[in-house]
Amino acid sequence: MATYVGEKVGGIIGSIVATISFVIPAIVSMYFVYKLFDKFKDNKRVNKALKLIRASTYATILVSCFTVIKNTVLTNSNQLNFKVILLGISLYFCMKKKKLHPLIYMAISGVIGIVFSFNM
Repeated sequence: MATYVGEKVGGIIGSIVATISFVIPAIVSMYFVYKLFDKFKDNKRVNKALKLIRASTYATILVSCFTVIKNTVLTNSNQLNFKVILLGISLYFCMKKKKLHPLIYMAISGVIGIVFSFNM
C-alpha cells in the first residue's frame, strides 16, 4: 500500500521512498528485539514465552491459509469455482514434474487468472 500511495504522490521515486520508509522501522525494531532475546536466550521464562509465540504464529498462519482457500475455491454464491480448482491441481502436478521456484508458478497462475478472468 505504501508503494502504491508513494507512486501516486511522487512517481517512481516516491514509491521507493515510501517503501523504504515503511520497511526500515520494522527492520530496526526487529534488530533490537533480536538483541534483547539473544541476551536472555537462556532464561526459562523467555523460552516459554517464545514457545507460546511460536504456537500462536502457527495458528495465525493456519487460519490465514483456510481463509485464503475458502475465498478462492468458493464463489460469491458459495459454489465451487472449478476453474480455480483445476488451475491449482494442474499447477501442483507441474510443480512435481518441473522443480522451478514457487514464485514462477505464482506468476504463471496470476497471468492465467488475468487472461481467463478467474473472478471470484
